[in-house]
Amino acid sequence: MLLFVLAGMWHIGRYLPGPQEQALLQALANKPTARYLVQVQSLPAKKANTYAIKGTLVQFDTGRGPVPCHIPALLYLAHNAFWVPKSGQSFYWQGALKMPASALFKGHFNAAHYYKTQGIWATGFVAPGRLLPAAPYNSVAVKPWQDRLWHSAQHLALQAGQSLQKHVPQTQVAAVLQALVLGQKQALPQALRQNYASMGIIHTLAVSGLHVGILYLLLQGLLYPLKRLTMRGLAGRFKQGAPSPFYYPVGQWLALCLTLLCLWFYALFTGLAASTLRATLLFSLLAFAQQAHYKAHPQLRQYVQLNLLAFCAFFWLWVNPLQLFTPGFQLSYLAMAGIILLYPPLLALGIKPQTDPFTAHAAASAAASAAMSATVGTTSWHAMAIRVWGSIWRLQSVGLAAQLFTWPVVVYWFGQVPLYSWLFNLVAVPFTAVQMAGGLGVMVLSGWPVLAQWLGQALGFLTLLYWQVLAWGKALGALAMVVPM
Repeated sequence: MLLFVLAGMWHIGRYLPGPQEQALLQALANKPTARYLVQVQSLPAKKANTYAIKGTLVQFDTGRGPVPCHIPALLYLAHNAFWVPKSGQSFYWQGALKMPASALFKGHFNAAHYYKTQGIWATGFVAPGRLLPAAPYNSVAVKPWQDRLWHSAQHLALQAGQSLQKHVPQTQVAAVLQALVLGQKQALPQALRQNYASMGIIHTLAVSGLHVGILYLLLQGLLYPLKRLTMRGLAGRFKQGAPSPFYYPVGQWLALCLTLLCLWFYALFTGLAASTLRATLLFSLLAFAQQAHYKAHPQLRQYVQLNLLAFCAFFWLWVNPLQLFTPGFQLSYLAMAGIILLYPPLLALGIKPQTDPFTAHAAASAAASAAMSATVGTTSWHAMAIRVWGSIWRLQSVGLAAQLFTWPVVVYWFGQVPLYSWLFNLVAVPFTAVQMAGGLGVMVLSGWPVLAQWLGQALGFLTLLYWQVLAWGKALGALAMVVPM
């Protein structure tokens, strides 16, 4: 254990500047005449007015000759720049290097902490006239296939966003669909964000584990007929001189491959955000575990889920150990741990196993209900009521389990907890699934404008009705528990 802790401390130290690097950063800060050689380490991310480029400053010159260095930095390039560097390319930049400032008061945005957890030591703005390529414009980048794949996915996402704007008549509804389906939040009104945040459902507007989970469930439903496809073979066993037939689950493996392909393409499609990558890896492993039939044993199911969760956390911390200190990482894994540990006992409080049509007794309950419905007309309504209540309580149990595990972290980072957020999540989570399914449907049907237009109008009407329901909850704003910072 001691060696494990020491290895973790050494690994974290690799991402933080040492005393010499700190002194160099202080010496180079706010010097507009300094010139740097920048190597681009990531694909440029398009923001509202700039491109965000993560790179490494490998050389600087303050007038006394070039000096080698190693400074991870985040540079912002204006949209009107004559050239946008690609991943693996290099360029010269002359400008002022800035150190992220710490928060003046607790609870305010701490830029120094945020950029440190992202592995960034400094920031800077690249003016249009202060950029010079270190090689010809048409030079080949180090990883051209990654650039082509990234730009193809982003171009497809841009076309999908334009399709939503075209076929959804309400502008704000189209902006919300772009945010929660594609991760494009540029057109999202600030007032709408504040309303969602005040009700504790702001997480539905950012592509995260919730949206990846919804997509996973949608794929499971769409690919269910494919899972029944089998291939007949021989098991190698003989009975009374005849070979015993064996059916290979070819359809299940095809469904698994298609599910993984769709999940990882969706992660690329939405910009490869850290929260999306964490959820995509977890659901990919869960899909493999489901194919291995781990659900047959309840105790084994929880054991496998906890181990997969721990493996995902360890993997991403090895990739970037500074994620441990970010609220997104903490909330993601605490919420999943809460669902795994607290969901079964909370579910048992509201649903008895003998009346739950989704448990192992489902077949017997359904058969008994069908037999009795022939003589007693109210039995079918009773079974339907149990099924509806089971669906509602399941959703409520998931939200409550996640909230019980995450509320201390929410209080620490944000200073308040809306006490009624569990109530609004009861409506917000299922409707987010409706919005995702509808938004994906509009994009798929964009080749048939009439169908896409009808679906967009129906989705717009349902979203406006959903907002009206949320508007009734504004009077509950005083019930938000505010913790003094």
